[in-house]
Amino acid sequence: MTVIDGWRSSMNYARVSQSNEVRIEFKATPTEVINNTEELMRSTLAPLYEVFELYTPSMEMIISEAAKLKSGRV
Repeated sequence: MTVIDGWRSSMNYARVSQSNEVRIEFKATPTEVINNTEELMRSTLAPLYEVFELYTPSMEMIISEAAKLKSGRV
């Protein structure tokens, strides 16, 4: 895993997953996704960050990235 934006400095060492599998699932209606995008992103990304022993992404970062996705600027 590498850092792809300015939120964190580059990692100068490899991150290795602490697990061979990460299961991420959730159920939501389209309306729930639209109304709760940021919280859904946070809860679905948390297990991935955890197995790589990365920092917990801040809600500010998630809100910013979600705004980019919603505006099509990714």
